[in-house]
Amino acid sequence: MNNDYALYTSDQFNEFKSYWENQLNQFKYRFNFSELGSYNNDKKMDEFLFEIDPKTVELLKIYSKDNAFAQFILLKSAYTLVLNKVMKEGSVVIETPRYKDTLDSTDLLIEENVVICSLIEENESLKKFLQKEKETLSTSYKFQGYPIDVLIEDKSSHGSNVYMSDSSIHTSLMDTSGYDFMIEMNHNESQISHTIKYNKNLYTLSYIQMICKTVQTILNQYSNLDILLNDLIYTDEADRQEQISLLTNYSSLEFVSLIDMFKIQLKNNPEAISIRNGNEVLTYKELDRLSDALAVHLLDKEVPGTRVAIVLDRSSEMLVSIIGILKAGMCYVPIDTKNSRDRINYILEDVKPHTVITSSEYMFMIEQFNGNYF
Repeated sequence: MNNDYALYTSDQFNEFKSYWENQLNQFKYRFNFSELGSYNNDKKMDEFLFEIDPKTVELLKIYSKDNAFAQFILLKSAYTLVLNKVMKEGSVVIETPRYKDTLDSTDLLIEENVVICSLIEENESLKKFLQKEKETLSTSYKFQGYPIDVLIEDKSSHGSNVYMSDSSIHTSLMDTSGYDFMIEMNHNESQISHTIKYNKNLYTLSYIQMICKTVQTILNQYSNLDILLNDLIYTDEADRQEQISLLTNYSSLEFVSLIDMFKIQLKNNPEAISIRNGNEVLTYKELDRLSDALAVHLLDKEVPGTRVAIVLDRSSEMLVSIIGILKAGMCYVPIDTKNSRDRINYILEDVKPHTVITSSEYMFMIEQFNGNYF
């Protein structure tokens, strides 16, 4: 550890150290925001310009009283809510440059970005959440410049791949090569625009557009600060009406099947994530392609109405199988792989499927079955 870092472990910085130790103990400090999972090849960045609706700009100016820091809190909070909705972790970690107005001689030694940790509680009001965000940002900037990695043994266990900056309140941009999703805020007297820089290996353009559209939808609800977070609407009116229209256009209003609902999602959000299983991710478009292939294969062997057994662990393959079987107009019979061999064979004998979808791992469990395997 060099002399600068040694200085930060001295008594002079006890208050800084205590604050960040408490933060590290309170939050899950690693936040990876991703649509398409991990990647192993070179990063490829692209940009998208997101302009806030003029009516919303006016509302933000009223709430913030034209204070740049207050306006940043309002905008950052909307992104935090959307990222939490997507990742469903209950907390969101976003990194920013250092805040200009709290710079002093104590934080000039270590040039580090500030890690902002936000806790989201669905039963609290929007007003309470915004107040918490203000407190979190203010306190984090008060103790900015402290190298929290001196407190962490595993350096990969903290930080975020999300970066947010506003040139009116933050210092100049530092090294941003480690970030996959960056929001650069720009504004003048009548306009607020955000340049979204994103890693094309992790996000599609349609996904980035969806994120921005959802942020706008959240900002539109700032007119009612008493609304509870779990009552916020994340889909705008046009999208809701389109989904209602799609549902009511089906020939049978009494019954809407799983495949009908799948088709709605496929039409509206083809590049959105349909299945996430560890590092494996499938979009609705990919799930549609794989399940179509299975449906065609089944129809080559069977007729609609046939029973098809599934002997698989909970996995993306299991969900592809279910969708594919239903698309073929057949019935699926899921069999728990934790059952004994005798129990599995008893079920197969009882339901008499013409085909079993399984993996090589469980072939020995169904060796008495005389039908088709897939």
